[in-house]
Amino acid sequence: MATPDQSPERVSPLGLKPGRNVRLPLFFSKIEVIGVIVLAIVAVAVKLFPERFTFAYDTNAFFWLIVLLILSTLLFYEGVMRFANSRLAHYTNNVVWIVLMGGIIAVTGGVKSPFIFLILFPLLTSVFDLIPLAPLSLGALGGATMLIIGFVQQGIGGTPSGLVLVLLEAGAIFLFGYFVSLVIRETLHDRFEKEELKSRYAEFTEIDRVKDSLMTIVGNEFQHPLDDIGSALILARDKILDGESRDIIERGIGTLRHLTQRMQQVAHIQNIERAEFDLKKRNIVPLLSLVVYDLEALARQKNVNLHFDHTEDNVPAIVDEQKFSFALAGLVDNAVRYSPNGNVSVDISSADDVITISIEDTGIGVSEAFRPRLFSRFSRAKDAIRLEPTGLGIGLYVAQHIIHKHDGSISIESVESKGTKVNIVLPKA
Repeated sequence: MATPDQSPERVSPLGLKPGRNVRLPLFFSKIEVIGVIVLAIVAVAVKLFPERFTFAYDTNAFFWLIVLLILSTLLFYEGVMRFANSRLAHYTNNVVWIVLMGGIIAVTGGVKSPFIFLILFPLLTSVFDLIPLAPLSLGALGGATMLIIGFVQQGIGGTPSGLVLVLLEAGAIFLFGYFVSLVIRETLHDRFEKEELKSRYAEFTEIDRVKDSLMTIVGNEFQHPLDDIGSALILARDKILDGESRDIIERGIGTLRHLTQRMQQVAHIQNIERAEFDLKKRNIVPLLSLVVYDLEALARQKNVNLHFDHTEDNVPAIVDEQKFSFALAGLVDNAVRYSPNGNVSVDISSADDVITISIEDTGIGVSEAFRPRLFSRFSRAKDAIRLEPTGLGIGLYVAQHIIHKHDGSISIESVESKGTKVNIVLPKA
């Protein structure tokens, strides 16, 4: 935090600190020193051999303007070095350059001066200030300077062709400055976007790493202590005959079992994402039948009519039995939990080389706004949280990952408050 007598140092979005960027003044120093040498040589040549510079209408004026420009350049060179890349010094230097160069152009042919291109020099050097307004304003100043020179030279009653030439040259200088400013703006915009994307990617990567570490700790480090507590509660329950105390322990065992299952789900994400799949040809009808059987107790608890339909007894597919069963169990479990007092039907059918498994319920459904996040980790809709506050929001993520590993696809059709249908498509073995 800045103290009352110390204001925080301003830093541009690119990390450039005004007055502290070393490369920029060095670049300007080289350019301006070279410019001084060239101008000095030209000035001396004009003074010594005026007959060879017939394009200069007033060689004396031309000579003294060049001398004045050299002095100005030296002064601003000193100012730039003293103030260590002051942008104000650069900008002022460019303005003075345009004004003095306008004088040189005026006495060396006006709009036909061979030195007219030199007025573009400050526009080019202004690129390194990284301020889009600088070349735009310098272009406007350069264009205005050429207009003044042209109209003074042509006069109010000048020829139309001469006036058009003046307008074209002034417009060209302004447009040049405008396009230079666009280049700077687009360059900065692209740089900002890249820096922002890089920063966000690093942030999300770190968050993902922390999540994975936490999931590993929760899944592995806490499992054994919870197992020990569960074993102790079961022993205590078996030794207590009193009905009320036994009920309390039973509730504790149930709560602990629920917590253990949740932790196993979290740990399973890590295992699923990193594990190898043992893919073999298997009949998946018995797998589905067993999944439905295991969830019948939960269906009775939720007053859900759970039904399994299959027209074929043998539907072969290349699957990892354990992981594929886990994915199916998660999907059917979701359908049952979010369809209280409703119906859940599980169907399997095959046609040609494709197997289709459908899990349809009459539950709460999914809102259209939430659908893009259905398969995200730890993502849950508000209605789902209200109905099942302890859910983790990983069932669909895990199921999608497993099914994709089986070269299959999963899609969801849903209408809010009317139900959901999950379709799984697998290649037939």
